[in-house]
Amino acid sequence: MTEIVNMTRDAFFQSVLEEVRQISITDLIRDKYEIPAGVCPFHEDKTPGSFSTSDRFRKYTCWSCGATGDVINFIREFEEPRYPQAVMKLAVMYDLITLDQAEAYFKGTGFEEVTIRKVRNYTYTPIDNEDTYQTSPDIIHDVLSVLAKGESILTGDDNLLSETHFTHLKEERGMDEEMIRDGGFFTMPSRTSRYLKAFFDRLKSEFGYEPNIVEGVPGFYKKNNPARGHGYMFATKKGFGIPIRDADGRILGIQIRKDAKKKGESRYVWLSSSFANEEEDLSYGTGSGSPIHVSYPKVNRFETVAFLTEGYFKAEAIARTYHSVAMSLQGILNWKKSLYGTIETIEELMQTDIKHFYFAFDSDIRSNIHVYEATREMIQSLHENEPDITLHLAWWDGDYGKGIDDLIMAGHQKQMMKVDALEFVERYDKAVQILEERLGMDVKKAIKEFGNDCLSEVFDELVRPMFEEK
Repeated sequence: MTEIVNMTRDAFFQSVLEEVRQISITDLIRDKYEIPAGVCPFHEDKTPGSFSTSDRFRKYTCWSCGATGDVINFIREFEEPRYPQAVMKLAVMYDLITLDQAEAYFKGTGFEEVTIRKVRNYTYTPIDNEDTYQTSPDIIHDVLSVLAKGESILTGDDNLLSETHFTHLKEERGMDEEMIRDGGFFTMPSRTSRYLKAFFDRLKSEFGYEPNIVEGVPGFYKKNNPARGHGYMFATKKGFGIPIRDADGRILGIQIRKDAKKKGESRYVWLSSSFANEEEDLSYGTGSGSPIHVSYPKVNRFETVAFLTEGYFKAEAIARTYHSVAMSLQGILNWKKSLYGTIETIEELMQTDIKHFYFAFDSDIRSNIHVYEATREMIQSLHENEPDITLHLAWWDGDYGKGIDDLIMAGHQKQMMKVDALEFVERYDKAVQILEERLGMDVKKAIKEFGNDCLSEVFDELVRPMFEEK
């Protein structure tokens, strides 16, 4: 036990920071957060293996999306607290300090005589009392709704999309003009001084906001010593923006479909400015928060039914085709922060309880153990927290399309099959157990050595019959 007396608040923080920086990045990501080796939690990782950790250099790196940093960066990007909150959260997670000490730090009191008790047994205790990394949802919506007008605030043109982007949505996504208009897609504006002036003028004229209102809005940040002006601006990439709306219809995030990507990069990225917090001349960087998008059908024929899928376009396709509300995760691991709150809001708005919940992830769950494990965790968590909801697992043969949007666009929506989600988990786990017994090794090692086909074979043997029996 180490005792520190007469320690100032700043000295306490520096002491904790030094020890937090020694935490194993591999232990944090794989053991504490239980993220499978090689899988990047910061983008829709379809090629596991591009994400690595190094305890020698105390950093993680994703060679696909470019995410990189140390243990503090990971907490900030994954859960998005501010820097002091991330440091204290790690300290509590690893029992470097007690929760009382963390709370005292944030209150700014209790640091004349403080004892730091180090107990190396891990007990996870979240710190939420200072979780102020984003501004209010209403302000985020106001600011992003102006950004979503694109260059039209300069041109006065009603067309929010370039011809190239409009053609992509129409031809590649099978969307008509009404769908495109309702989706609110827009070509990302150029960050010229002329546009920035028009943008902040519009915020003032529509809402009465001063430029500093963008502090805490995802994607916006400030240059601390600008040559002229207030220094507030936003991150941008060439492509078109997809407004991500919560259950109340508010825009809480923007996904960008990039016009071009390098090999191994994700085509879709969040509008995020979390990078600004790592630069001395920048401030007020804010990450996306990976909000859940909610798609409502034009006519809701099944008010007690809800779907959960991965990706905006899939949720929209479900709502149009199956006439039910659909929620989409922007990355299959991004559900823990807001799923239950989203369900509750939907129920309040529809004035009815959700009784049937469908998990509709890609058909490659048949051979992708990472997708299955993430799905299983969601199923088990939802069953535990919402025991009155009947859970279903939707699946279709991959020959009809990988994603449910592919299935629908090809006209094969009737090929979607469903089974009890808990029975699916039980049967899939049994298939994994049989595979491991046959090969005498862990399923992930088996896949690494023999390929995904070894998992597909036991899936077809034990799991597929469940769907064919229905």
